[in-house]
Amino acid sequence: MMRRTVAVLAVLLSVLLGAHAQTGHFGYIDRDFAIKAMPQYVADSISLDSIQKEYSMEMERSSEMFERMYVDFMVEQDKLAAPIVAKRQKELQLLLEEDSKLRDSLQKDLEQRRRSMLDALDEHLASVVNKVAVELDLDYVVDISNRTFMFMNPERSVDITEKVFQKLGIKMPQPKDAGNTGK
Repeated sequence: MMRRTVAVLAVLLSVLLGAHAQTGHFGYIDRDFAIKAMPQYVADSISLDSIQKEYSMEMERSSEMFERMYVDFMVEQDKLAAPIVAKRQKELQLLLEEDSKLRDSLQKDLEQRRRSMLDALDEHLASVVNKVAVELDLDYVVDISNRTFMFMNPERSVDITEKVFQKLGIKMPQPKDAGNTGK
């Protein structure tokens, strides 16, 4: 009798474990939402905005300088000798090329800073998601920020956002329409 009970329990356990292995238990999180809720994202965004304003002012100053020189040249062009006109045109062309290089350089620097910021935040978020997934014994976690999943069975999935926010020390934001009765 004992052998039979043990055998039945072993079969039942293997069936249950097999079913769990086939279905998988997974979590999900909206990566973009989580990243944007992180305090470091807000601080880094403010810093990037400040740098972008500096860069914009520098590009504007450079453009204004070129425009002044161009207007001055256009006003004086008829009064100047041909070699001087050619020299000024070349100077304006070089200034325009330098202005273009400056714009490209500043834009690339800003993009690199933004990418670096997001990479650091992604890395931190991934480590916290890994810890939460292990704690909750999840087989995998999916990012739903790109909305490619048409359906996720709520019986087999877990929204880990709140748990991740707790680990990050972030207060869970309320939905935008919370408390709105529609009146």
